[in-house]
Amino acid sequence: HDPTISYPRIYHDFFTFKSPSHLLKLSVAQGIAQSTFFARYHSVASFVLSSPRNVLTPQQASLGGLYENI
Repeated sequence: HDPTISYPRIYHDFFTFKSPSHLLKLSVAQGIAQSTFFARYHSVASFVLSSPRNVLTPQQASLGGLYENI
């Protein structure tokens, strides 16, 4: 932290805050972790769902609602 700066800054991978708040650091870290998790989930889900054999047909959805091969 740097109390002499006029406002918080983010420069490349470096965060500068005006106060040494542990809750602020924790909330930023949690936001980055959650963003990383969802980006990875989206990549895997897109790959799985783009395969023609993994497409849930309307008939399969009406019969069971679940697709067990994913």
